[in-house]
Amino acid sequence: MQRVVSINLNGNVYQLEENGYNALFAYLDATETQLKDNPNRAQMLADIDRAIAEKCQACFAPHKTVITSGEIDRIISEMEPVASQPANAADAAGDSSAWPVATNSCCTRASPDDVRTNA
Repeated sequence: MQRVVSINLNGNVYQLEENGYNALFAYLDATETQLKDNPNRAQMLADIDRAIAEKCQACFAPHKTVITSGEIDRIISEMEPVASQPANAADAAGDSSAWPVATNSCCTRASPDDVRTNA
């Protein structure tokens, strides 16, 4: 039996196996920390959130509604590295074409210890 955690990504609810949630939480937390001084932080996090949500959506099938830990590991490995500072003046001016895809601070995330799970 696996515990399942419900999360909100890009305005949609997804159910993840608990170990997958923990891995995604760690990835998103590290990404937010890495971007803490970036002036484009909010937009980059929104782009990351949207990309992860799209990848999660692709995991569903008619009778499959839970995203496995393995699928989360694959999604995280597919994400491009996040640069903590704009690479050039165009990035600083708001050109998002060079930004990587990966969570949005609007994605409500509690620490893994505070998560309500469905057993």
